[in-house]
Amino acid sequence: MREAHTAEFTKAMKATHTILLPDMLHYHNALLQAAFAADGYHLEILPEEQNLPGYSLPYISNDYCFPTVLILGQVLAALRSGRFQPDQIAFMEPQTGGACRAGNIYNTIIESLKKTGYSQIPVISLNAFGKEKHAGFTITPKLLFSAIAVVCFGDLLMTLYQQVRPYECNQGEAKQCWERWNRKLCEDIKAGKHIFGKRRKEQYRQIVRDFAEIPVKDRKIRRVGITGEIYIKFSPIGNEHLEEFLAEQDCAYRMGGFINYAIYIVDSELENQKLSGAGRTVQKGYESILIVHPFGCLVSHVCERGIMKKLHERYPDVNIQTIEYDYDSAHALRESRILLGISGGY
Repeated sequence: MREAHTAEFTKAMKATHTILLPDMLHYHNALLQAAFAADGYHLEILPEEQNLPGYSLPYISNDYCFPTVLILGQVLAALRSGRFQPDQIAFMEPQTGGACRAGNIYNTIIESLKKTGYSQIPVISLNAFGKEKHAGFTITPKLLFSAIAVVCFGDLLMTLYQQVRPYECNQGEAKQCWERWNRKLCEDIKAGKHIFGKRRKEQYRQIVRDFAEIPVKDRKIRRVGITGEIYIKFSPIGNEHLEEFLAEQDCAYRMGGFINYAIYIVDSELENQKLSGAGRTVQKGYESILIVHPFGCLVSHVCERGIMKKLHERYPDVNIQTIEYDYDSAHALRESRILLGISGGY
């Protein structure tokens, strides 16, 4: 759930506010805007600005990761630009979870807005796990299926463009083909057309045929694969326009699609649920829960303090106790706490 002290994106704001998203998926941006427009939202991608660290580092430590510095820089640069009215915008930050430090970007944006006097601006978390909810933003089935189409079409156009561009006979044809299809797909997605199975596959085939018709020549050229951290890989801001530089060096370059990352996230979450049994034990009729951990385990302490209040509120009849273990802790004290934890459960 969203913290109570953060600004709410209300249902009324859906019609009045512009949602600003940092530039993360360059090949997917326009399609993503179309998907949000189809569901009634006005989404804009934040433009690139010079010296983004200059905007963010006065408010955060330089120990933060580079993507955090750049993304926060885009947010603060937008406020300084004068292009947007603070009372008519919201920011959006994707969250995938996991142990990556980038998981703190969402909260870092919120805290930085407070420091700069813009605490009234809502920050929306774009995630598939129901976290940080806002009354005015919901991932509806329509938006979900549109987003899937965005990822698939964006990946396909990116892959075909990168495959054909280095070998085209007439310079610029591959880019023209990409731009033409990008415009058409934006119109289709806004209208809710060609985003489901069979119709989408028909579009795939036509896109592939159009790129295949571009005249190419066989030539020896350096081939470069691009992989690594997701933001640096896809965002020209993060990689400082690496694609343009490689093109200037007469290289053929390829990067894996965003769908690969999406599959990894889904698979990781499913495996995590399987290993941890999350959300199952308390709902299986057990009236006492013992949370056991070693003394001094910071992760365990932080996690427990974060969820304990909510668990007690949601399951007031369940007796939940934490049990600490250490090499010099008294057995009698620990056993008495266990007994306290299991008392009353029959």
